[in-house]
Amino acid sequence: MNQNDQLPEVDEKLPLRQNLLLGLQHTVIAVLAAIPVPLLIATNVGLSPEQTRFFY
Repeated sequence: MNQNDQLPEVDEKLPLRQNLLLGLQHTVIAVLAAIPVPLLIATNVGLSPEQTRFFY
């Protein structure tokens, strides 16, 4: 990294700890973002709670 700024260069390798934390963050957000979409669609389509239960 340059001393003048805190952003890494495009081709710079980040430390292992930072890579692991960013990978974990990406995984958690990807999984959590996939849960509400089928539930919102099921609600708008008019599925019953019994049918919607299987989306969890």
